[in-house]
Amino acid sequence: MTSAVPTMEAPPPPWYRQFWPWFLIAIPLVSVLLGVLMITLATHGHDALVVDDWYKEGKAINRRIERDREASRLGLSARFERVPGALLLDLDVTSSAFEPPPALAVRWVHATRAERDGGASFVHAGGNRYVAAASLPVEGRWRLHVEPDAAASSVDALGGKKEDATVDADTSTGDHAWRLASDTLALTADGVVRLDARSATTDRKTPFATTPETGASATRP
Repeated sequence: MTSAVPTMEAPPPPWYRQFWPWFLIAIPLVSVLLGVLMITLATHGHDALVVDDWYKEGKAINRRIERDREASRLGLSARFERVPGALLLDLDVTSSAFEPPPALAVRWVHATRAERDGGASFVHAGGNRYVAAASLPVEGRWRLHVEPDAAASSVDALGGKKEDATVDADTSTGDHAWRLASDTLALTADGVVRLDARSATTDRKTPFATTPETGASATRP
């Protein structure tokens, strides 16, 4: 009668070569990393979409609606065209009561990034044409605003600021201040941009067109 020879079982691999220890370690580790990422974004990110003074913003919206209605009453529209070294703006108007202002303030507002906003002052070049030594952005999604420049006297012949002059790009003065504004659009480097007056009854339904060189228009809801 022979006795059974005990078999030697292989020793288990060390813990760092097994799956479950690393899986259990990864759960709190990922949580810590995500927490650090969220804190970093919260402290270094921007809050351009947050409105601190909603009452003041509401009153400003009402003023903008009134200016849009005035542009609609005057039958205003604007056409931007890029030329070497400058940007041309031609106004079309149907009302005989319209008087071309000495300068126009044009702003381009990024859809989400306030730090990318910009603007320029366009000086009167005769008739309904205005010119500025500037260029429209060609990357991203933007909204365009055109209105009389409240500080026209502080602008030189090419749209630059004179010394000791300040320009408020968001304020137009007078009893019949007007504004042309677009919905969000993607600008192109070789296109012609046209702005039509907003509806006189609403601030949301905006007939706006950005057109290629052919000049065909497209209406945005």
